[in-house]
Formats: sequence, C-alpha cells, structure tokens
Amino acid sequence: HRLAFGLQLQDQILHLALHLVLGSEFGRLLNFVDVDRVVRRADVAWDALLEEADRWHVRAVVGYVLHVVATALGTPVPAEVLARLAPSGPARLVARVLGTAAPPTLGPRPGELRLYLAETLLMDRPRWVLRVAATTLFPPAPCSASITARGRAGRSAWHARCIRCASA
Repeated sequence: HRLAFGLQLQDQILHLALHLVLGSEFGRLLNFVDVDRVVRRADVAWDALLEEADRWHVRAVVGYVLHVVATALGTPVPAEVLARLAPSGPARLVARVLGTAAPPTLGPRPGELRLYLAETLLMDRPRWVLRVAATTLFPPAPCSASITARGRAGRSAWHARCIRCASA
C-alpha cells in the first residue's frame, strides 16, 4: 500500500472557492460542481472550515460560493453555516452585481467590469478593496502606458494584478 497525502475537505473547499472566484474563469459551472462534490463526499468539519476561511481572509468568497451551490445545486450546506457566512459590507453588493441563485456562467457571461467589481467586493478586508480601487483608478505611470498600449488585454492583466497585490 502506498500512502497518499491530500487536503482535508475544508481545505479543498477553500482552495476550490478561491480558484472559482479569484481566477480568469470566474463563476464556471464546473467549478461549482467540484465544490458540490467535495461537500457531498463526506462530513465536512464546518467549524474548521469557518475558522480557516477567517484565517485566510476569504470568508466572503466561501460564503458566496457555498450560497450559490446550496441554492443552485441543492448542495447540503447546513443553514446555520450559510447564516454564519451571510455577506456583510461590500460583499452584499455581489448579489446585486451577479446574483446568487445560479453560477454566473449559466446565463449570459457577465461583462469584465461586473466580474472585476464582484471579485473586488468579495475581499474580506476593506483596505484591500480600497487599495484595488485606488490602483485601478490611478495606476502608476509605467503601468498606465502598458495598459494603453495593450488595449483590453492590458486592462485584464492590470485588473488581475491589482487583485493579487491587494493582500500583499
């Protein structure tokens, strides 16, 4: 027999939620199905998941993802967990920007600006939201020239960089 190491269920959920929300393929149905399958696989240590989400500062991300899978896919997420993950602050606006009844990619693909806004609003720390907003609106001069020269591809790359750097 070979010993294989893997992530605990709560860490798998955190990992999948981060990739689902903070990636180039925001909201893909397949990624929501992956979360659903992990939750259905075995008993999730929900308290440990919430503690890790707090420690990683991704509570809003996990709350959004679990709310969507529970609503759209019937994933058995306890009501108490969903209540504890209820969005607060800027994350509440994500429901208005994207909705939470179904994965965003089931309907027409949301525009780049709406996805960027949703990614930004799902950040757990207000200072990260402010940093991303400020850097997006007022990019440093060398970046501004690159964005202009590269057009849409430059804007997308800059938005991704702003989000990655917000927690630095």
